[in-house]
Amino acid sequence: MSNLTSDRVLEALIAEYPPHYKPLPMAHAGEEFGYVLEGEILLVVEDKEETLESGDSFHIFSTRPHTIQNLGDTTARILWILTMKLLEGGEHVEWQED
Repeated sequence: MSNLTSDRVLEALIAEYPPHYKPLPMAHAGEEFGYVLEGEILLVVEDKEETLESGDSFHIFSTRPHTIQNLGDTTARILWILTMKLLEGGEHVEWQED
């Protein structure tokens, strides 16, 4: 969805999450906006959890530990607008408790 010019700031993409997908939290520089296209997800940012469904959106600072989990039995799809350039191998770090 994004153009591939090196001077762009935003990355736009649609990501699919398989049923019962539960990745570890991560934190990295930037901001993220997500719009749930299909399915039901759990957005976890630090110790706060929010269940979101198709038509819901969110905006987070990526420096806070966060993850998306698919709660349902079907694939969830999210439209993402990010400041992290995933198409160029953007770096992200999985969050680990000390």
